[in-house]
Amino acid sequence: MGVSLGGYLAPRAAAFEKRIKALVANDGICDFGVTQLAAFPPEKRDDSWLP
Repeated sequence: MGVSLGGYLAPRAAAFEKRIKALVANDGICDFGVTQLAAFPPEKRDDSWLP
């Protein structure tokens, strides 16, 4: 299982390793834009584009 950056690296490693029969790739972030906006104070962010 790979989480966060491991969600990117684990499938790459598994592609070349014949002993691995199953893999879970979890990127850890569903919406990168929302994650980045959380770092800004509410009065500075423009989140009008969010659903």
